[in-house]
Amino acid sequence: MSNTQQFANKTVLISGASVAGPALAFWLREYGFSVTVVEQAPALREGGYKVDIRGVAMEVIDRMGLSDEIRKASTDMRGGAWVDETGRRWPPSARI
Repeated sequence: MSNTQQFANKTVLISGASVAGPALAFWLREYGFSVTVVEQAPALREGGYKVDIRGVAMEVIDRMGLSDEIRKASTDMRGGAWVDETGRRWPPSARI
């Protein structure tokens, strides 16, 4: 029996559409759950701030198939760089 077969009700409500809510929704859907995400804000926020993606987060975005989309959405903020868990640039020649 798989992990999801043990749940009779596979419907989930997630409150919060910032970063964690949609990420959780993605993975729950991958495992066969029906997911609804609700958000208190009246509309999607147009702005935001740079998010550090390093270490295991880089592996997660690769598994989600989001690496190319994230790179395309780069804001060219000065000082930004992809870094590994030790803080070294990844790949070494890359600049975002």
